[in-house]
Amino acid sequence: MQPSSELQTIISAWFTAWEPLPGGKPVWHHRHLSRKNELHTIGTDPAEWLEGEQAFEHMQAEMNKVGILKFSPGRIEAWQEGTVGWGIAQPTLTTPKGVRISIRWSAVFHREDNEWKMVQLHMSIGVPNHELLG
Repeated sequence: MQPSSELQTIISAWFTAWEPLPGGKPVWHHRHLSRKNELHTIGTDPAEWLEGEQAFEHMQAEMNKVGILKFSPGRIEAWQEGTVGWGIAQPTLTTPKGVRISIRWSAVFHREDNEWKMVQLHMSIGVPNHELLG
């Protein structure tokens, strides 16, 4: 495996895609989100465990609400081996009310039609063990 600056750029663009763009909506999901049944997205909400077309449609709908959420990507690392790549990030999410939340983010990519496509996304909010387990 080797570090992947190409995937670091794509991941950074994922966070930027949530910002309003002059002249239109972002197209990140059309270019870098797989349309295959193997696509899985897992969000922080217990109901956000989605796969296939449902995952694609959910991500597309969320990304079309640009300007509601703001991400600062923080540290991004990415690697690749052959047609598989993966990355991690430590973004900060800022809500419309100005609340800042540290997020744990990871994704897996697969090379499809000579483009990196996200096939798995996971976001979570870390909870200290003593708070979770008592």
